[in-house]
Amino acid sequence: MNRLSKLFAGFAAIALFAACSNDDIIDEQGAQPVNPIPPVGGTAYMKINIADVNSVPGGRSVSTDPTDPDSFQDGNFDEHKVANAKFFFFDENGIFVQEGSVQDPNFGEDDPADVNVEYIGKNNILVLEDLTEKGWPKYLITVLNAPDFAPESTIKATAEKLDNYYHSLEVYDKDGNNKAESNCMVMSTSSYFNADKNHDDAYPYATLLDESNFKLTPEEAVANANAVKIYVERLAAKVELSVGAESSLTIDGRNLYKLTQTVAGDPNNEGGSTAATTDLYLEVLGWDLSGTATRSHMSKQLKSDWNNNAPFAAWNDAPHFRSYWAKSALYNDNSYGDANKMPDVTDSNDENELGLVYTTFGKDPVASSNAIGAYDYCNELTSSAANIFTKDSENRSRVVSSQTTHVVLKTRICDKNGEAIDMVSYHGVLYLESAYINYVLNKIKNGDSKNLNFYTFTGTDENDKSHYKQVDSNFFKLEKDASGKTGHVHIVIKDKTVKLYADNGSAMTEANVADLETKLNDNQPAADSNYPAVSYKGGANVYYIPIEHYAAVDANADKAVEGYYGVVRNHWYKLNISSFSKVGHGVFDPDEKLFQDEAEDPLYYLGVNINILSWKIVNQDVPL
Repeated sequence: MNRLSKLFAGFAAIALFAACSNDDIIDEQGAQPVNPIPPVGGTAYMKINIADVNSVPGGRSVSTDPTDPDSFQDGNFDEHKVANAKFFFFDENGIFVQEGSVQDPNFGEDDPADVNVEYIGKNNILVLEDLTEKGWPKYLITVLNAPDFAPESTIKATAEKLDNYYHSLEVYDKDGNNKAESNCMVMSTSSYFNADKNHDDAYPYATLLDESNFKLTPEEAVANANAVKIYVERLAAKVELSVGAESSLTIDGRNLYKLTQTVAGDPNNEGGSTAATTDLYLEVLGWDLSGTATRSHMSKQLKSDWNNNAPFAAWNDAPHFRSYWAKSALYNDNSYGDANKMPDVTDSNDENELGLVYTTFGKDPVASSNAIGAYDYCNELTSSAANIFTKDSENRSRVVSSQTTHVVLKTRICDKNGEAIDMVSYHGVLYLESAYINYVLNKIKNGDSKNLNFYTFTGTDENDKSHYKQVDSNFFKLEKDASGKTGHVHIVIKDKTVKLYADNGSAMTEANVADLETKLNDNQPAADSNYPAVSYKGGANVYYIPIEHYAAVDANADKAVEGYYGVVRNHWYKLNISSFSKVGHGVFDPDEKLFQDEAEDPLYYLGVNINILSWKIVNQDVPL
């Protein structure tokens, strides 16, 4: 280290490396050796420039001209700062040679002229020591801000290695000591097809090296006018949500949005009228990402046939060192589309066996969720169309939001005074909670049995029928039903120890509580998944918004194709809620895992715009 420290003096930044080997170094014309063969144990030097790539957009509402500065958007400092750099060299057969890293490199962050590049770290020198093999290495994978990442024995296995990589919490000072916690974004060499000087299709996620890149003295490396150009991209996808809709009311600083729906009142008349009596307003509380992948490949994975097949061929952008689609860690998982392998809803903190994590509404959704206008990060998640689409009752293809990364918009249903409303949705009708219970009781009263012959004793004279009261909505409560699905409930008796009586004409006699339970079960939803009773307790209401990677120009185009839904690394998905009309999905228990494993009902679909930038921006407009 002392010898190397002397060599480091005067360089803009030095990357300490333990690496590779050489036989003959031939110039680009294949003529005489440029440098002599280094002795065993010798040292070589390589000058590199590291650049963070942007993206060009492929969706609506965004220019497709890659020279247009408006097509790109730089990240903030925390999104491209570098705290740790590691370099992995491989031979021409993709076999790992050696690894090296330097702590807290000084990349300089020069402002590039190329609109496709966010920053450039110029004139860094890699030092390759202990050259004991024959032949210079041919491929290089660069990894930033992942100090614990270790390579595998081959370049393919290294690139495909899985972990939760999208950010690193380790930051080091210039002496290699742990400095502080910070969300440094993990980055790796960008992936794309079509060979160029620093890239080939054999390993689209690696930098291609040439013998002329290696120098035997630091002076030669510094003087090299053709530094190895390394392009890196963030592993994270970035999601932002805003609300562009105009509010209808403002109460104590809370914006309320009037819905086109109303809720039935509290009728007790025969037949259970469902006349709509209460206007509904929506308050936006916050949002979370859900259905997020816990694992990511270190390098973006591409399928070879994407180079020629639409729309992916157009998404391969070699001039800008990027491809705009990817195979995620779950792409080829055969169990991905198996509803039986979806997660248990009892523990919101555990990932399911597919490696996906879901959010809850939260007892305090405002404090525990992302604010409107804020952004969040996640690992990429893509899949073939067969894994994320199903058919609805009319044989239309619908995306299953739980099998894609999606936004859960958390809202509260209120009345015109801003007071939360306890509601139940059943058979397409919205009821106040008490009205729904009375609706079921009226079914018992007016159904085939025409018998709600259950009373409680409320007075002092057991022989006086006026001292008995027929059971009403206050005698019952809602409880989660056996399906375990978010918001699904059924009516149960609050206190089963209360003594019940029946009116037998001449006298009041003891009745069986179990008989009342049977009548309840016979007159409300049970296993019929087409007409569940869904509770909006405290007005808790959510919308599931599957993130669109490719927003088609034709709004009527078939969305059931690969590439339409998904999140891809180094893309910035900007979702804007443009309007509200219908209620979303009800939530009964704030600790329930928000999980929608059925075909999305158009009634609940949100309109979303997506734009893509440097961070490639994807805008998604969502009318609710």
